[in-house]
Amino acid sequence: MARKQFRFETLWRVRHLIEDKLQRELGVIQAELNQALLKKERTTQSFADEHRQLAEDMQKGLPAQDAQLRRQHLDALTEQGMMNDLEIIDAKSRLEVKRQEVLEATRSRKVMDRLREKFQAQQTYEENREEDKELGETALNRFLRDDETTEAS
Repeated sequence: MARKQFRFETLWRVRHLIEDKLQRELGVIQAELNQALLKKERTTQSFADEHRQLAEDMQKGLPAQDAQLRRQHLDALTEQGMMNDLEIIDAKSRLEVKRQEVLEATRSRKVMDRLREKFQAQQTYEENREEDKELGETALNRFLRDDETTEAS
């Protein structure tokens, strides 16, 4: 008996490829989020260090012009922190959208997996039935031959 091929084999493969691609994209977005969180942490630490250093230097008698420049630097660090917050928010929103896409692709792939498994189970059942039929016919033929030789003697 010729083995049939799953009719939706190509679609099954495509669904797997789509899911894999989306999972890779999800990983890229997760890496971007981690980078943004790391940048935010560094900026926050840098701001805290600069602020502490400015306070110490102000107590020691820092000239007004230098203090002004350091405050501008602190303002720039604050702006950088806000930009980092925006990057984090953006990455989190893209991550959530991509997670939903992966979830939908996974559901779609699982449907195809179930169909394929059902097809394979049916195929195996039919092959076993055909094999049992052939074995039964062989056994019946042998029995009939043995019966004929017994009657002839």
